[in-house]
Amino acid sequence: MQSGSASMHVSQAHLAKEVLAEIPDQILGYMKRYGIKPRPPLQGNTNQAGQGAAPHMQPPQQPHVPQYPSGPPQHHSMGPPPPYQP
Repeated sequence: MQSGSASMHVSQAHLAKEVLAEIPDQILGYMKRYGIKPRPPLQGNTNQAGQGAAPHMQPPQQPHVPQYPSGPPQHHSMGPPPPYQP
C-alpha cells in the first residue's frame, strides 16, 4: 500500500504545481480585462525578483487591538432589574 500512497502524494504535488503555474496568467488576464496597469519601477531600485524586499515596502502593521478596561465591569447606578414576570 506504500507505493499507492507515494503515487498519490506525487500526483497531488504535480496537480498543485500545475495549478500554481496558472496564477500569473490569471492575474495578467484580470489586469488586462479591467484596465489595471502596473506601477512604473522606482528610480534607483536595483533589486531583482528573489533578491529581497524592495526598499519601498513597509513592514506589516500590527492589527489594531482595542484596549478594554481592566478589572470588573463598572455598574451604573440604574438599580437592579425588575423582577421576572412570566
